[in-house]
Amino acid sequence: MKNESVLQEYQPQWSAKVMADKGGLDPLGLDRVSEFIADTLLTGIITQTDRARYYSFYSWALWHIQKEDHPKRYQDFVDGFRRREAFMALASLEDNPGRSPIGVTVTKQFLIQGKADKEINCDFRVLPSNALGGYGQYYAGSLYNLGLRHRPEDGIDRVTPGFGEELANLYHRIAQKSSYVKKCLSRKRRVLIEDFKKSAPFFSLDALLLPEAGLERKKLIELFFGFDQRLASEASTLRRLSLAQMLYIIDQYDKNGFPVNTEKNRKMYPVRNKKGLDWCIVYPPYYYGELWLKDNKSTDYAPPEQFGICHAMWQQFCLHQFFTESLECILSAVLMAIEEKGGSLDVAIVSDELIKPPFLSVIKSFAGKKCDKPADLFKTFRIDCVPNESVSTKMQREISLLHPKNEIAILNLGTSQPSSLAAMAVLLLMVLYLKWRRVEKNVGMNCVAGNVAGKLWAGNFLPLIDDWFDPTLSWKDGLAKLTDFILEQHDRVKYLKGSWESSWIERNERNLLKEQDYDGKWKWRSSRHRNAVSILQDLQFLSIKNNGDMVLTRDGKAILKDVVNDKL
Repeated sequence: MKNESVLQEYQPQWSAKVMADKGGLDPLGLDRVSEFIADTLLTGIITQTDRARYYSFYSWALWHIQKEDHPKRYQDFVDGFRRREAFMALASLEDNPGRSPIGVTVTKQFLIQGKADKEINCDFRVLPSNALGGYGQYYAGSLYNLGLRHRPEDGIDRVTPGFGEELANLYHRIAQKSSYVKKCLSRKRRVLIEDFKKSAPFFSLDALLLPEAGLERKKLIELFFGFDQRLASEASTLRRLSLAQMLYIIDQYDKNGFPVNTEKNRKMYPVRNKKGLDWCIVYPPYYYGELWLKDNKSTDYAPPEQFGICHAMWQQFCLHQFFTESLECILSAVLMAIEEKGGSLDVAIVSDELIKPPFLSVIKSFAGKKCDKPADLFKTFRIDCVPNESVSTKMQREISLLHPKNEIAILNLGTSQPSSLAAMAVLLLMVLYLKWRRVEKNVGMNCVAGNVAGKLWAGNFLPLIDDWFDPTLSWKDGLAKLTDFILEQHDRVKYLKGSWESSWIERNERNLLKEQDYDGKWKWRSSRHRNAVSILQDLQFLSIKNNGDMVLTRDGKAILKDVVNDKL
């Protein structure tokens, strides 16, 4: 982020994008910004796509169906696809029982029964709810976004000429060695156990790790890192930088003597007992500019300038997750308050319920002194007016990864009552406000601002709490304004979706009625880093030692060096 010319070169110039609604999982419409950022930076990799060979298998399946089955009707295509996908899932489990291919629960049952019958049934849906299984449910959109498939007027998906067909053919180079292909068993509903066992290693998801799969793996590397000029685009550049920065962060942990570990149940700076990859390689380096090593130890993280815009955008992803948590906690507090009142609550007294004890005690515990008004809270950071760019930048540095009053510390406060949850939410908003109210020169925030017009995010919300500096504003009035905004946003999203599942609160004249619980399990949106890291492992850029430590391979270090030095 040091070289402005480098940032300008890679600064995205996106066109407007319409995000699909997600039913009842997004009460305040906050998913749109999260998904916009993640879609832009990791195009083609979503939360359910975590194995590299699925991309080549599905390309092959589309190609092979046209080559062997010549489907005239859509149902013919569906039938041929179902048999091939089921065989691949069965083969992956046979080759490695510890793996979990899509539809693993159903597939295990058919594999057990097939071994007992000495004949494997390959005519079943790996996902009963979708006729095209994992492809229809997850991968079809990813293959389309990566330019691997298209859909002609007959409605039957086909692999794209050029790169898509090349990838399919490289998969076929391995698959054609199997009895399944040699004997045209893809046309059969059942396969003899001997043919199945001989064919399984060629179709397994883990086959990508075999030496003979080198060309297929190389083609997938070209796909994900955007080396092929036919696939070159702004999206491919940003995906390459995102993947390379993941490698860089993992390597930096290793160089600091605290490698990322996938097995040990060690604390990774948990948020309400959350542990995992994001709290190691996402939030510490991107948001705080640090690597969290252990307990109270961290070290500074400074990305190479090549990663500037990518780093800045992931920082905004993290900011949006903290912002999402704060607003959805207010919604959760309101729901809890309604439930405590028997399922109905007068809208005029919502804020009265939220400032009941222990609201002020939670605020006091955090601030170290009594704060009777919102303005008093800002004084704990020696701020008494709307911060300028210099102050916001200073606050970003000061409220660091190990700061006792940072976002993570706030999220670890007790939340058993509506009032304590409301206190946690306003504390989180206050810290975010101090850090991000005035950051006109922040490249990442400017990129988001230019592409999410009309969407709710920190940039257009934080100015709404400028009046917290008003010495006459009480907590009751401040929370009343905040809850009114939340309720209006909830209703706006609900009516936009036109779905009962999108409603948590209904209004009956002056009363608020609780429609359903919001237990918070959807609050932390996936950064897709776990899925991307799994793909990087399949591409042999990462390896896991016997003790669970994750380290870069020789190939991983080589490609990272090439990306950083801009040799690609």
